[in-house]
Amino acid sequence: MARQMITCESCGKRYDYLKSEACPNCGAFNYIKGAHQHICGAEDVERIIEMKSAEHDDSQEVVRPDTSIDRGLQQKYARARQRLDRLETTEDVFKSAFGGDFGTKKFSRKAKTNKSNAGCLKPLVIFIFIIVFFNLIAPLIFALISNTFESSNYEDYDVSYSEAPASEYETTYNSGVPGYTYTLNDLTFAMGGSAIVDTGDTLEPDYAVVAVKMDASCGLPSDEYATMNFTTYLTDSDYYTYYPAMDMTSYDNEELVNLLFPDSYYYFLQDFEIAYMDGQESVSGYIPYLVEKEYLDDLSYVIQFDYYDRENGSYESVCYTFPLSEGQTITTDEVIASYYNSAY
Repeated sequence: MARQMITCESCGKRYDYLKSEACPNCGAFNYIKGAHQHICGAEDVERIIEMKSAEHDDSQEVVRPDTSIDRGLQQKYARARQRLDRLETTEDVFKSAFGGDFGTKKFSRKAKTNKSNAGCLKPLVIFIFIIVFFNLIAPLIFALISNTFESSNYEDYDVSYSEAPASEYETTYNSGVPGYTYTLNDLTFAMGGSAIVDTGDTLEPDYAVVAVKMDASCGLPSDEYATMNFTTYLTDSDYYTYYPAMDMTSYDNEELVNLLFPDSYYYFLQDFEIAYMDGQESVSGYIPYLVEKEYLDDLSYVIQFDYYDRENGSYESVCYTFPLSEGQTITTDEVIASYYNSAY
């Protein structure tokens, strides 16, 4: 079998030209031009492209290439174009088909691999940068801005000290007499005395429930309502000991209230019933207070009103202090009988 051994001008590898026109080592096409072996260069490729373009233009006369490009080269171009259709990049095809350096092609593939690895590392680098920025750089920037504003504030404002202005909130203290009627901002009230509620053996012996009788009515028109805050409590002369009214509606007191007054807690008067009265309404009943017996003799009953005085443009607080009755006891039936609320 005949063989024609030639040397590839691209990589220098010898191979049988009759068996394969392309170099089996680098893939370059070699052909024998006359008596000399030749590999397609860039000028040959350009002439081939011009020739193929002229073949598809009917309006122009076909320009034949010079005799340096023979029919064998055209067949090689056709096979190279078929390879081009199957591959992704034109550059690689022409390098392999028309004399590109094979070593350069291998290096290009490695570069692509490194580029893909760099693409994988890019998100990691960005993530690390964000962490460093928010943990180190951002706090420094904010601290610098804060210090700048603080220093400017110190320069803009006078740091000299002066006596604080007098408070607009005024408090008035009055001594009250049980059974006497008082009127304040269309609210009429009277403290009718006090007594200890008989709880039997239910309550511990160190404690007692003091009930204070209150009657109140609102003199405003029926379509208006009182705008004062009404609070009652028991306290000693030095205001050291303080006992607020028992809230019969609170979940915190539910167990104790059900233990002491399971069937009568609803009939005890509450502070909010007086504070939220509408015009022409009235209430009456006993307000309960849970106290320690050791302080009982020194306690007084205080009614505190807080409101806004429109005429003077100031907030007012008025307190009435009443003494407690001594030695009196009432039953829960008496508490029930004394309760009245015109709103219900």
